[in-house]
Amino acid sequence: MLIKPLCTIALLALPLFGSAQDNNNISLSSQSQSAALVSDELVSQLDVTNEFTQQELLTSEAQHRIKQFAGQLKSALVTAIKEQGLAHAVNVCHERAPQIAQELSTDGWRVARTSLKTRNDVNKPDQWELETLKDFDRRFKGGTAASQLTASLTGPEQYRYMKAIPTDQVCLACHGSSVDADLSASINRMYPNDIAIGFTLEDIRGAFTLSKQINE
Repeated sequence: MLIKPLCTIALLALPLFGSAQDNNNISLSSQSQSAALVSDELVSQLDVTNEFTQQELLTSEAQHRIKQFAGQLKSALVTAIKEQGLAHAVNVCHERAPQIAQELSTDGWRVARTSLKTRNDVNKPDQWELETLKDFDRRFKGGTAASQLTASLTGPEQYRYMKAIPTDQVCLACHGSSVDADLSASINRMYPNDIAIGFTLEDIRGAFTLSKQINE
């Protein structure tokens, strides 16, 4: 019978992948690699979650400031109309709207209004606002409720948010196609470059536009 040399038998007796200690080391290494992959995945998920949470918080804060702006301005205008009529309401809007916007522009926020047809040159839209306003108006005419027309833009340094303002019946007295002559004259004295007329109930009057620096 052929007997294999002892050295060959010894070699055959060795574990296929090395010693038990080596196998343990390999197993631990594999576990470490797996743990690292899981850790990286969790960090990635947390980053996405944190980013999503920040977006939600910014949107919520923007909506809160819009609610304050709309509520305060509407209250001032309704009171002015009841007390002294539309001409007085125009004066109040001229004075109070910028004040309210300034009062709400705190903690890195800038609060304003804009429109495709502005009354005050200060409120002219930039390119993103212009495209968003056109989209709002198109969708509104297509049947989307004004309350559903919002847009946001998040960049590395700035968050932006817009919410559409519908044209209500009361708006037409100052922004419609048949503005009283005396009222129109009063408006033109305060806003010589006014083009915010000719609106109908089928139009978006404009939008609240907010921005916040987020790189600090």
